[in-house]
Amino acid sequence: MKSLPALVLAFCFSLISISPMAAQTGTGIAAGLWTGTLAIRQETEGRNDPGSDTRKTGSGNTAGQGTSLQASISLRLLDLGLGALLDIPEQSMFGYPLDQVSWTGTRLSFSFGALGPGEDLVFEGIYSASLKAVIGTARSKSWKGSFRLMPAPEEDYPGETRIWVETDRDRLPGTLLIPEVSSAFPAIVIFLSGSGTSDRNGNNFSVPGRSDSLALLAKALASRSIASFRYDKRGSGEAYSMAESGMNVSLDEHIEDAIRIVGDFIRSGLYSRIIVAGMNEGAWIGAAALNRLEEEGLFADGLAALAVSGERPLDLLQTSLEALSPALREEARSITEAILSDRLFPEPSAQLADFFAPQRIRWLKSWLAFDPVREFAGVESVLLFIYGQKDLQVSRPAFEKLLDARPHAAARIIPSMNYALKQVDSETENFDSFTNPEYPVPDALADLLAAFARARPAPVGSLPYVRE
Repeated sequence: MKSLPALVLAFCFSLISISPMAAQTGTGIAAGLWTGTLAIRQETEGRNDPGSDTRKTGSGNTAGQGTSLQASISLRLLDLGLGALLDIPEQSMFGYPLDQVSWTGTRLSFSFGALGPGEDLVFEGIYSASLKAVIGTARSKSWKGSFRLMPAPEEDYPGETRIWVETDRDRLPGTLLIPEVSSAFPAIVIFLSGSGTSDRNGNNFSVPGRSDSLALLAKALASRSIASFRYDKRGSGEAYSMAESGMNVSLDEHIEDAIRIVGDFIRSGLYSRIIVAGMNEGAWIGAAALNRLEEEGLFADGLAALAVSGERPLDLLQTSLEALSPALREEARSITEAILSDRLFPEPSAQLADFFAPQRIRWLKSWLAFDPVREFAGVESVLLFIYGQKDLQVSRPAFEKLLDARPHAAARIIPSMNYALKQVDSETENFDSFTNPEYPVPDALADLLAAFARARPAPVGSLPYVRE
């Protein structure tokens, strides 16, 4: 029998490509992690005007004299053509996707668009062999400064491997975590991240700070000898450039990707049990993907649905429209029917234009047509519904719609767990945990998922879900 490392490598090379970003070799600019500093200053007009605002900024300069920023930065430079992600921790900015990224062995340039309209900050740098660093300038319409970046080693968790998984259209980046102490055929949990641009770690670049909820949960499972895989879905994290420019990625596209990825894990035969674990919208995607796979004769061993609602998006939209005038409600209803029927519709009124913008139509169609109750009712795999006692986002009635659809499925509640899968004790902690990785995932959650992956009874810590 092959050893576990041999089996994993066989799987990686047959179905998945190992990422070249695992390490940087040689000299010059290369894909990988770069860290350094940024110093920029806003050069405002009339900064010596005695009537100008003299409130202190965070850097110690007066606003009338021009605001400045000096900060440490981290740049994750992706493969050619895939872009780059920028961290500015002092600004609570992590994984910000960059535009117009271009690099060779000696030159680097990219655009940072978070300073406001018309203020794209253009970085241009040259690699210095003597300094083993990229040195350059950063300029926008009213900001000027410099930056310096040096290659930095990756600090992956023990047992983690950065890999690319094949889909029908692209390769999506992910992280395979095989525990150091494991059987030759371990159980594995495949994580599907939540709504919006949430990445494989549970973070969203449009939300200040980091949560790291899924990364922390994967590590907690590894300490319990359970393998895991998590990936950046199309349009998020390192896969941000794989979304069509200016277009919202639809649920249907995410479902197609999940079908291919989960199906390949099932076909590999390398795991004793395969569990799909979806967080809110990720659970919807998981249910739909498993239904399609089951039609092909491919079955996962279970689906864990965390912090998930059973409310139909169409019902949510209709509820939100109640605050509008009767005329706008009727217009929105008519447009919605047209979208679902693939019919053309007149240009929306100004109040509805953003919601029904052309770039959102494909996403709206798949979202409005989705029925979570129908999808979960059809899943043949074993289901486990998990609800957090401190969840302020998914109401109990919304959660219980799925329990009504699957009355014999297991349902557990995790004390002190919120929507972000974090352990919290107060309302302040509840909100802070969404952007602070210092809050842990509950042991009760990790214990429950580990038991589910092994097909064992629910352990002490979680509680049977009881309707109020």
